Amino acid sequence: MAAKFSCQRPTKLRLLIHHIKNLIAMKIWKVAMMLLVSLAGSFVACKKDNVNPPFVIEGKWEGKLGTAPNSPNSYFAIQIKPGGVLERLNASGTVTGTGTWQLAGNQFSGTYTFTSGTVVEITGNVDKGSNKVSGNWENSGNEQGSWYASKTNF
Repeated sequence: MAAKFSCQRPTKLRLLIHHIKNLIAMKIWKVAMMLLVSLAGSFVACKKDNVNPPFVIEGKWEGKLGTAPNSPNSYFAIQIKPGGVLERLNASGTVTGTGTWQLAGNQFSGTYTFTSGTVVEITGNVDKGSNKVSGNWENSGNEQGSWYASKTNF
Protein backbone atom coordinates (compact mmCIF):
# COMPACT_ATOMS: atom_id res chain seq x y z
CA MET A 1 0.00 0.00 0.00
CA ALA A 2 1.35 3.36 -1.03
CA ALA A 3 1.72 6.07 1.56
CA LYS A 4 -0.68 8.95 1.32
CA PHE A 5 0.47 12.47 1.88
CA SER A 6 -1.99 15.07 2.83
CA CYS A 7 -1.51 18.61 1.52
CA GLN A 8 -3.75 19.98 4.18
CA ARG A 9 -1.25 19.77 6.97
CA PRO A 10 2.14 21.39 6.29
CA THR A 11 5.17 19.58 7.49
CA LYS A 12 7.92 21.26 9.43
CA LEU A 13 10.13 21.21 6.34
CA ARG A 14 7.48 23.02 4.28
CA LEU A 15 7.02 25.59 7.04
CA LEU A 16 10.77 26.14 7.21
CA ILE A 17 11.04 26.57 3.42
CA HIS A 18 8.08 28.96 3.42
CA HIS A 19 9.66 30.97 6.26
CA ILE A 20 13.04 31.14 4.45
CA LYS A 21 11.34 32.35 1.24
CA ASN A 22 9.57 35.09 3.19
CA LEU A 23 12.85 36.18 4.83
CA ILE A 24 14.63 36.33 1.47
CA ALA A 25 11.76 38.30 -0.09
CA MET A 26 11.79 40.78 2.82
CA LYS A 27 15.59 41.23 2.55
CA ILE A 28 15.32 41.88 -1.19
CA TRP A 29 12.49 44.35 -0.53
CA LYS A 30 14.55 46.20 2.12
CA VAL A 31 17.61 46.40 -0.13
CA ALA A 32 15.48 47.65 -3.04
CA MET A 33 13.88 50.33 -0.83
CA MET A 34 17.27 51.43 0.52
CA LEU A 35 18.60 51.76 -3.04
CA LEU A 36 15.55 53.73 -4.09
CA VAL A 37 15.84 56.11 -1.13
CA SER A 38 19.60 56.53 -1.73
CA LEU A 39 19.08 57.37 -5.40
CA ALA A 40 16.31 59.83 -4.61
CA GLY A 41 18.49 61.44 -1.95
CA SER A 42 21.39 61.81 -4.33
CA PHE A 43 19.28 63.85 -6.76
CA VAL A 44 18.26 66.21 -3.99
CA ALA A 45 21.75 66.39 -2.46
CA CYS A 46 23.41 67.22 -5.78
CA LYS A 47 21.35 70.33 -6.45
CA LYS A 48 23.70 73.29 -6.58
CA ASP A 49 22.64 76.83 -5.95
CA ASN A 50 24.11 79.57 -8.09
CA VAL A 51 26.20 81.40 -5.55
CA ASN A 52 28.05 84.48 -6.68
CA PRO A 53 31.57 84.82 -5.36
CA PRO A 54 32.08 87.59 -2.83
CA PHE A 55 32.75 91.01 -4.32
CA VAL A 56 36.41 92.08 -4.41
CA ILE A 57 37.17 95.63 -5.51
CA GLU A 58 40.89 95.04 -5.97
CA GLY A 59 41.88 94.73 -9.63
CA LYS A 60 42.11 96.70 -12.84
CA TRP A 61 39.18 98.93 -13.79
CA GLU A 62 38.88 100.44 -17.29
CA GLY A 63 36.41 102.88 -18.75
CA LYS A 64 36.02 106.48 -19.86
CA LEU A 65 36.49 109.91 -18.31
CA GLY A 66 35.11 113.25 -19.45
CA THR A 67 35.60 116.89 -18.50
CA ALA A 68 32.35 118.73 -17.74
CA PRO A 69 30.11 119.47 -19.52
CA ASN A 70 31.17 116.66 -21.92
CA SER A 71 30.25 113.02 -21.45
CA PRO A 72 33.08 110.59 -20.67
CA ASN A 73 35.00 109.98 -23.91
CA SER A 74 38.70 109.62 -22.95
CA TYR A 75 40.42 106.41 -21.85
CA PHE A 76 40.48 105.94 -18.08
CA ALA A 77 42.00 103.13 -16.01
CA ILE A 78 42.88 102.58 -12.38
CA GLN A 79 44.51 99.71 -10.56
CA ILE A 80 42.95 99.22 -7.14
CA LYS A 81 45.42 97.38 -4.93
CA PRO A 82 45.10 95.82 -1.48
CA GLY A 83 45.88 98.03 1.49
CA GLY A 84 44.28 101.14 0.02
CA VAL A 85 46.82 101.68 -2.80
CA LEU A 86 45.46 103.30 -5.97
CA GLU A 87 47.29 103.68 -9.28
CA ARG A 88 46.15 105.69 -12.31
CA LEU A 89 47.14 104.00 -15.58
CA ASN A 90 47.46 105.26 -19.13
CA ALA A 91 46.31 103.27 -22.19
CA SER A 92 49.59 101.35 -22.37
CA GLY A 93 49.31 100.33 -18.71
CA THR A 94 52.01 102.64 -17.38
CA VAL A 95 51.40 104.11 -13.92
CA THR A 96 50.93 107.89 -14.28
CA GLY A 97 49.67 108.65 -10.76
CA THR A 98 49.52 107.07 -7.30
CA GLY A 99 47.31 107.53 -4.29
CA THR A 100 44.82 105.88 -1.96
CA TRP A 101 41.27 104.54 -2.07
CA GLN A 102 38.40 103.60 0.27
CA LEU A 103 35.18 101.64 -0.11
CA ALA A 104 32.28 102.20 2.30
CA GLY A 105 29.35 100.00 1.30
CA ASN A 106 28.84 100.87 -2.36
CA GLN A 107 30.58 104.26 -2.19
CA PHE A 108 34.08 104.35 -3.67
CA SER A 109 36.45 107.26 -3.16
CA GLY A 110 40.05 107.81 -4.09
CA THR A 111 42.72 110.43 -4.41
CA TYR A 112 45.78 110.20 -6.62
CA THR A 113 48.56 112.54 -7.66
CA PHE A 114 49.89 112.61 -11.22
CA THR A 115 53.66 112.77 -11.68
CA SER A 116 53.06 116.39 -12.79
CA GLY A 117 51.77 117.19 -9.30
CA THR A 118 48.06 117.51 -10.17
CA VAL A 119 45.88 115.97 -7.46
CA VAL A 120 42.67 114.20 -8.54
CA GLU A 121 39.77 113.16 -6.30
CA ILE A 122 37.32 110.57 -7.63
CA THR A 123 34.08 109.30 -6.13
CA GLY A 124 31.67 106.74 -7.45
CA ASN A 125 28.86 104.32 -6.82
CA VAL A 126 29.88 100.67 -7.19
CA ASP A 127 27.45 98.16 -8.70
CA LYS A 128 28.87 95.00 -7.14
CA GLY A 129 26.59 92.72 -9.15
CA SER A 130 27.86 93.93 -12.52
CA ASN A 131 31.37 95.00 -11.41
CA LYS A 132 30.86 98.56 -12.63
CA VAL A 133 31.45 101.93 -11.03
CA SER A 134 30.47 105.43 -12.11
CA GLY A 135 30.86 108.82 -10.53
CA ASN A 136 32.52 112.22 -10.56
CA TRP A 137 36.03 113.61 -10.37
CA GLU A 138 37.71 116.95 -9.72
CA ASN A 139 41.33 118.03 -9.69
CA SER A 140 43.53 120.68 -8.14
CA GLY A 141 43.41 122.60 -11.43
CA ASN A 142 39.70 123.39 -10.92
CA GLU A 143 38.58 120.89 -13.56
CA GLN A 144 35.82 118.39 -12.98
CA GLY A 145 33.74 115.82 -14.79
CA SER A 146 32.38 112.31 -14.72
CA TRP A 147 33.80 108.83 -15.20
CA TYR A 148 32.81 105.19 -15.36
CA ALA A 149 34.73 101.92 -15.36
CA SER A 150 34.27 98.15 -15.39
CA LYS A 151 36.47 95.61 -13.69
CA THR A 152 38.59 93.87 -16.29
CA ASN A 153 40.28 91.14 -14.23
CA PHE A 154 38.61 89.04 -11.59
